Amino acid sequence: MKPEPGDTNNTPPLLVTVPEACRLLGLSRSSVWNLIKDGRIKVARIGRRTLPLYKSLELLAAPKTSKDQTESIS
Repeated sequence: MKPEPGDTNNTPPLLVTVPEACRLLGLSRSSVWNLIKDGRIKVARIGRRTLPLYKSLELLAAPKTSKDQTESIS
């Protein structure tokens, strides 16, 4: 997302569009939609729009620690 001119706040957006999520994750549109369908990317639905939560994208892309991997197995 491009910052607005004069915007000194570096706070990430709460929601992004699906194409923006694709760009941020480096994934195809169908891959992002599959992750949404599987519940791995949380979304907000506003009218007919489906907007992924930026925080959900960060969590998905975060490196996994060995503790995280052990917990996901059990």
